[in-house]
Amino acid sequence: IYQIAAESLPQYRNLGTVEKLTFYYVNDNVQMSFVGKDKELEKLTEKLRQTIEQIHSGNFAATPNPFVCDHCDFKDICEFRSL
Repeated sequence: IYQIAAESLPQYRNLGTVEKLTFYYVNDNVQMSFVGKDKELEKLTEKLRQTIEQIHSGNFAATPNPFVCDHCDFKDICEFRSL
């Protein structure tokens, strides 16, 4: 998302092309650098558009699955939870 913003928002375009993004994992003292490829950026942009559309339409349907439910604050009371 940071790469998309840096390459498309007018206030950042004058900075040039994104050459490297780095995640800093503080707990593990690890750095991981990368740059998103065009196809990956297109896929993420489409996913963001779909999510924004769902939010605007008020579509908050439950999407249970083990990973989501394991980390959800409402897992103990949700009728849709994945067991």
